[in-house]
Amino acid sequence: MIGTLYKKLALSSPWVEIWLRKLYWNNVGLLKSFSTNKSNRVHRTEYVDFEEIISFLESCGIGKGDLVVMHSSYGNLKPTSLDNVQIIERLLDLVGEKGTLAAPVIRHYAEERVLTPKELMRDGLSNIKCVYDVDNTPITSGVLGITLMKHKGSYTSQFPLNPLTAVGYHAKNMMQHNMEKDGQSAHGEGSCWKYCADNNAYVIYLGIDFGHHITMQQVFNEAYIENTPPEFFIERPFTIVADGGSHDFTVRERRRGFTKVLPELNVRKDIISSGIVNMKKIKDVPVCVFKAKELLDFYATKRKYYPYYI
Repeated sequence: MIGTLYKKLALSSPWVEIWLRKLYWNNVGLLKSFSTNKSNRVHRTEYVDFEEIISFLESCGIGKGDLVVMHSSYGNLKPTSLDNVQIIERLLDLVGEKGTLAAPVIRHYAEERVLTPKELMRDGLSNIKCVYDVDNTPITSGVLGITLMKHKGSYTSQFPLNPLTAVGYHAKNMMQHNMEKDGQSAHGEGSCWKYCADNNAYVIYLGIDFGHHITMQQVFNEAYIENTPPEFFIERPFTIVADGGSHDFTVRERRRGFTKVLPELNVRKDIISSGIVNMKKIKDVPVCVFKAKELLDFYATKRKYYPYYI
């Protein structure tokens, strides 16, 4: 009921949605239990043939030699009867030896627990040094990303924010420039995300809708816009633990407060209206596909700093 009312109000205007988001984040302690994004679980038990999902991906143009970035919910794919390893193997078979499968392996940093949601919104992270142990820091972005990271021949970014793991032709190269100098951002020059955009990647969503997980959109503001205002970022210190050693590294991160001026539901509506996203529900399992370059080209036609309304 509350979620339906929120969506109806939010979709009346991007500015109304921003007002609602500001209301939520300015009172997050009181309103957290009413969040419309608490769960993306699809409740059903009917068998789903994973080959139907593969057929839809193929109908969107995905095949041998392609670079694919996957967002997923393994819980929503369990009715396929395939386990996590079988799903990854089937997707790798889809893109073939000359193709590449990548997935986010977003980390949870214990050091961040001392901060409240309001403190996170107010740049509290700039004063805390987190430790990113590439092999051992807990992953929060799903079972299939973890499975891909454990696959033979995988490469994982040592950049601590929104790292990708990948298997295949592009896997090593996409990580090569992630850590060249202090002050890089997760989606800017040298990042694995920009590499995927520059190399004509498909972005797929298996078991989840794309609207709340458009990580590729950050490439537009961090890499494609000239002279992004410096106040868009904070600097964060990290200790990186990898390859038997450790070193300190400073990164730039988009200020969490900017989420207040990102009207997600209206951006989702705009993207659907543009025709660049292919969507299908296969027995209630959502599957979505778009090409990264087409998404960035679409953003370039919109107002400056889109999808942020600043």
